[in-house]
Amino acid sequence: MLGALASVGAEMYSLGMPTTDEGGAAVDGPNIFTFAFEGVGGDPIPPVSTTKTADAPTSTAGSANGYTITVSNPNTTAVTLNSITDTLPAGFGYVAASTTGVTTADPSIAGQALTWNGPFIVPASGTVSLHFSVTVASTPGDYFNEAGADAGTVFVAPTGPTAMITVTPAPAPTPTPTPTPTPTHNQPPVADAGGPYLGAVDTSIPLDGTASDDPDGDTLTYAWTAAEGTLDDAGSPAPVFSAAAPGFFVLSLEVCDPTGACDTADSSVVVYDPSGGFVTGGGWIESLPDSCGPAAPEGVCADEPTGRATFGFVARYKKGASVPDGQTEFVFEAGDLRFHSDSYAWLVVAGQDRAQFKGRVRSMARTATSSC
Repeated sequence: MLGALASVGAEMYSLGMPTTDEGGAAVDGPNIFTFAFEGVGGDPIPPVSTTKTADAPTSTAGSANGYTITVSNPNTTAVTLNSITDTLPAGFGYVAASTTGVTTADPSIAGQALTWNGPFIVPASGTVSLHFSVTVASTPGDYFNEAGADAGTVFVAPTGPTAMITVTPAPAPTPTPTPTPTPTHNQPPVADAGGPYLGAVDTSIPLDGTASDDPDGDTLTYAWTAAEGTLDDAGSPAPVFSAAAPGFFVLSLEVCDPTGACDTADSSVVVYDPSGGFVTGGGWIESLPDSCGPAAPEGVCADEPTGRATFGFVARYKKGASVPDGQTEFVFEAGDLRFHSDSYAWLVVAGQDRAQFKGRVRSMARTATSSC
C-alpha cells in the first residue's frame, strides 16, 4: 500500500519506528502515517483542537463551579462543527439554562455525557466557545474533565483529561446558638370576691368571683371559704352559698396563677329571715369635750360640739315581704344634725340580743343622701 502511494507522488512522513511495506522493503515509520499528495492537494490539513478550563481550581463539596470549552481552527477555511461534547466527572451535575457563548441551548444529557448539537461555524484561524455551570461532587478529591467536538471529515482533537477541579470538604455548619430566654416577671393575680350578697334563709345565694384578674392572662384557680354556712362548688368562680339561720357571714376567695402566686379578697353575705320578728329601740349618746378623733370627717368637729344625741328605730318584715319596713331617726342638736331613714335594705335578727339592719338615710340638714 505504501508503494502504491509513493507511485502517485505521495510524500511519507514517519516517526522513526521500522516497518515494511507490502513488497517487504524496510521503511521508517510507525503504524500511523501522515501523507501529503503533491499532485492532488499540497500541504496536510492541520487538526482542529479543543481546550477546556475550569472557572476555579477548587470548590467546596456540593458547591457551584463552571467550565469553558474552546474549539480552535488553525486552517485558512472555516470548519463546521456538528456538535460539541463534554464528559462530566462522576458526581458533577449540569446546571440547567446555564449555557452561554456559541449557543444558549441546554445540551442533551446521557449519564455524565453532555452534547450540544450544532451546526456551529468555526471561522478560519478563529475560535468558538461556550460556558456552562455545574454543581461539583459532594465527595472531596481531584476531578478531571474531557471535551471534544465532531466536524465530520475534519479531525477534531479532544482535550483528554483536563480542567482539574479539586473538591474540598464542606465546612462544618456553625451551630446555631440557643437563644437565652428573656426572663419574664410574673405578676400576681388580683382577687375580687364581689358582693356584698343578700339572701333569705334556706335559699341559694349566688356568689361571683369572675371579676378576679391575672395581669399576665394566666388561667386562675379559685378557692372559696366560709367559717359558717354552706358553700356549693367552692372551687369554681361562681359558687352558691346558703345558711339555715339568719346572720352576717364573712366569705374569703383565694385565686392563684400557675406559678403559685395568689391573692385573697373578702366579702360578706347577709342572710335574713322574713318571719324572724322585728327590732325596735331607742336611747341617747353623750358627746363629751375633745371626743372627736383623727378619723372624723373634715369640718365635723370644727366647733367641738358637745351634748346629747338621741336616736330611735323600728324595723320589721311585713307578711310576704322581702324588704323590711320601718324608720330610724338620729338627732344631735349641738351639731345641728338631724336625719331619718328613707328605706331599708335588710334586717337580720340573730337571737334575743343581736339585730342588724341596713338602709338609706336622708339628712334633714343637708340634701345629700348616705348609707348607714
